[in-house]
Amino acid sequence: MRRWLAGLVALLLVLPFAPGAWSQTGGASAEPLSLDAAIAGAMRNNREVRNASLEVDKSENRIAAGRTERYPYFKVGIEQSYLLAPLDLTFERGALGNIPGTGPIPDKETTIRTPTGWATAISAGIVQPVAGLYRIGLGIERLEVGREIARELLRGQRLTVVNDVKRSYYGALQTEASLQAVEESIGFHRELLRVVEDNVRQQAALPGDALDVRARLTRAEYTALTLRNSLASRKEELNQLIGRDVNTDFQLVPVAEASPLEMDLAAARARALRQRPEMTGGQLRVKEAEYALRMKKAEYIPDFNLVLVESRVERGDSTNVALPLRLSSDLGILLGRTSRESGETGRRAGLRIQWA
Repeated sequence: MRRWLAGLVALLLVLPFAPGAWSQTGGASAEPLSLDAAIAGAMRNNREVRNASLEVDKSENRIAAGRTERYPYFKVGIEQSYLLAPLDLTFERGALGNIPGTGPIPDKETTIRTPTGWATAISAGIVQPVAGLYRIGLGIERLEVGREIARELLRGQRLTVVNDVKRSYYGALQTEASLQAVEESIGFHRELLRVVEDNVRQQAALPGDALDVRARLTRAEYTALTLRNSLASRKEELNQLIGRDVNTDFQLVPVAEASPLEMDLAAARARALRQRPEMTGGQLRVKEAEYALRMKKAEYIPDFNLVLVESRVERGDSTNVALPLRLSSDLGILLGRTSRESGETGRRAGLRIQWA
């Protein structure tokens, strides 16, 4: 028994200096990936971050499209109508004057009748909003607030991704360190099992001692297998956060120990309320709702537009009337709503007045 204990002590002294005792995880060909590189890759390629960035670009495009509503726009209209009753124009004798030497015009009562039939009116013009510029300006300001909300969502998504990358990276480092310790334990138990089996053959140790060491070795190998699977899952999660193939192999780079952050609780709370994207986004949504209320109230402002229009009326009997280019005004007054609105659009009952 003393020989077995002496052999075990000698093994403990020699094993740390034996070649290959400290096993390394990860292939030699794997590219090293530092924490900073992982965060930078996630900021470039993460799907959630890119989607949030696209929402910011979409809000920019909405603002640019909203500003174009201030400019004049072309309007082309075609109207098909049918005259149900004839239109009679009656001129009394001399209604158009009395010319010396000619006499009254007309010389007798004359009736001009327009027969019933189909008529087509074609008009084309340029419309410049006037009264609607205030409502358009409110809409643009509301879209600008929506852009700020999209930017806060992008900032919040970036903070979330950075937090997820750090959590996965630190978890992978912890798993890798545990795996290295277990692999060292496996090497120790294998060598210990060899020594104990030699002592059993020399009847210097009991067979039960060998079974006990073999059980420890099996338990360590099972733990190592579990840690390898956990490390692979951590790396796949990191690859997914970075936005690349989940099967990409890499080596972890140890992170320096962070210095403790000393901050007053009240100052930390004030900073969180001032800088957290959720708080800023909530304030911007309140502002957006205020703009939406002002836009609803602005709908009751009459629509007043200047219209430069030219039109032509064609009838089936080849009686065509061409109206010259003219400047007219278009006034629309909201009287009420005829249906329940859904979202931003709804039908309105109103009165439109046009004059040239």
